[in-house]
Amino acid sequence: MTEHTIGGAGDAPPERPANEAELKPALHAVLRGQANSAMQKWKDNANQQVDAQLAHIVDPTRRALWKAQMVALIDHLAKEMFEDLKVLFDDSVKDALAELSSVRHDDIMCADVTGARLRTATKDRLGAFTSSTKLMNSLLAALPSADAKLTAFAQRSTTVEPHRTTALASYTAAFDELAATVAEADAAVLCIGSFQLTTILEPLTVPLVKHRSVAVPLLQVTPVRLGEQIDVQLGTSHTLSEDQQKQQITNLCTAPISAVVTANLNLCGSVSLVRPEVVDRFTCLSGMGTPALKTCTSMVAFYGKPWLMCIGGLEPEEIAQVLVHCQNSTILAALKKRMPAKSTTLELSKAVNVLAWRGVEWDFVCATIHKLGYVEIQCPGGVTALTWIPIHESWVPRAFCTASMETDLACLKHMKEETGKAPSGVKLTTYFAELVAACVEACAQWRHAGRPADFKVVVQPEHGVAVWTIRVRNLYGKPQVFHVDSGYAKSPWVKHPN
Repeated sequence: MTEHTIGGAGDAPPERPANEAELKPALHAVLRGQANSAMQKWKDNANQQVDAQLAHIVDPTRRALWKAQMVALIDHLAKEMFEDLKVLFDDSVKDALAELSSVRHDDIMCADVTGARLRTATKDRLGAFTSSTKLMNSLLAALPSADAKLTAFAQRSTTVEPHRTTALASYTAAFDELAATVAEADAAVLCIGSFQLTTILEPLTVPLVKHRSVAVPLLQVTPVRLGEQIDVQLGTSHTLSEDQQKQQITNLCTAPISAVVTANLNLCGSVSLVRPEVVDRFTCLSGMGTPALKTCTSMVAFYGKPWLMCIGGLEPEEIAQVLVHCQNSTILAALKKRMPAKSTTLELSKAVNVLAWRGVEWDFVCATIHKLGYVEIQCPGGVTALTWIPIHESWVPRAFCTASMETDLACLKHMKEETGKAPSGVKLTTYFAELVAACVEACAQWRHAGRPADFKVVVQPEHGVAVWTIRVRNLYGKPQVFHVDSGYAKSPWVKHPN
């Protein structure tokens, strides 16, 4: 077997002092060894200090993640320092060779520096000339800076970890809200089916099912799973700055939070229309007999959601009367002529409230629907009417909303009782303005009280005529008034001048 050595194939180096050509690679090897040894010593020392530097992290799982980052950072800093210093390598070897050449060194023989491995004595002799080179001096000067970076990184956990916790808490809150809304949606669908109202309430349940189908897959990304995704990124981000790590966490949470919040808002909008108290308004249909059910189904098929929104604000006896009138072909023809299929809820509500009149002849109903000649009262600024109700010769909002609150479809049912006989448009306008002011104030007090699920309050607006009793519910974070009265038949508004 042929032995390969620096001197050639099996040739024994001659016994003579080493020349520069032979000393240079030896100095190169010694310098590299010194640098590697110094770096390894620093790495070993740095790794030994990691546990103490991270002792402030109580959770062992979190501490292990940061320890892995720091171990990776130690390797990264070592490579980074070598990368910065390698440009000094050749010059440092030259400087060491020049220093060596300036002193007597003829005792360093050719065989000492050209063997497969340098002897310890030779390394020590040459090391005296390489240890003070630019490369070694620069390396030793760089180590304190690297230590400072490690210390700062260890302390970084005190701000990055809370940032992670806060981001996950935001997602968890949004996730829990969506999960609860999905559960409400499922319960609503089951409730509707139990009352055999699935077909009739289809315009309300179809959007609900659609929004639920978007929401459910989002729940696959649990807070635990999102936390794991954050940790995967965090575990490989040791080269980033503190701000960059925080931004990375924020970026990972922003899209899931936005998707969950949007899905919840959409689903809440659908679920709010089939809450138990809303479905209860339609359960009376089950006891009205087959003709009424067929008529209601037909009207839903023709008008869709607006029909349900209109009858959903009526009392059971009023719904029954509406369906009786719709079974009259003449009234039905007049209704469809005056209110075509694409009529809005606001438009259709006028006709539906006329259909709810009891004790009137069919021809009077037809004539009234044909004209719908009453005058709409002037609503206060910022108020949007949702449905209308006829009171004497005026149209008054039966439900309304503002930018900050809304009423349900049925809670203003006491207005006729509280405004007396034949109220004028001026009286109704003033009465309604005071009602709105009372509702807005009640909702403001509801917010101040911490947005409870059910909030009852007594309000008297400034310069108001009556004292109002109002109940507000928390409708997915927003206030919805579901009861308003100013004393019913004893309201001061009954005898208030027109």
